[in-house]
Amino acid sequence: MNYKQKARELGDVEKIMEWVRNNIKYQLVPFISTKRTLKVKEGMCWAKTDVAVKMCRELENVEKACYVRAKIKEIVPRLNFPPFHCHPRIYFKNGEYKNYEISIDDEAIECEILPHGWESIDIKEYEKIPILWRIAILLYFFFIRLARRLDFYIRLRRAACKSNQLHT
Repeated sequence: MNYKQKARELGDVEKIMEWVRNNIKYQLVPFISTKRTLKVKEGMCWAKTDVAVKMCRELENVEKACYVRAKIKEIVPRLNFPPFHCHPRIYFKNGEYKNYEISIDDEAIECEILPHGWESIDIKEYEKIPILWRIAILLYFFFIRLARRLDFYIRLRRAACKSNQLHT
């Protein structure tokens, strides 16, 4: 069953959020697609939010559904997840909106919305991040920069080749 069929079956934002919370287990897994998340029924907050947002976008009374990136203000070891978080925000056609927490069972966890994403973390908080997450973050930025440089050099090379063809 795909997310569109499931959204039509549930038919309501509250039911969708409850279904995602209860049926997709929070698990530290790499970023995966909505289809894969629905198949394996597990994923991090990003994957769970992705499923919820895509399902809510199929509903008639929803104007807009989006992702909200946040930083958890206090690292809570018992929760066993990184200090970054994502949750869905649903805008209804009547002008109201609501944030939903579908990954954390403890509603008392306080989050701070990140205006600039991952870059807004400070050094003291970075040191609290487990070493494997630090490595993952560094590798992510390394490969993004590498991809941008490769793209730049490929475009530069193509431009040089075109220029040489014009002059011969």
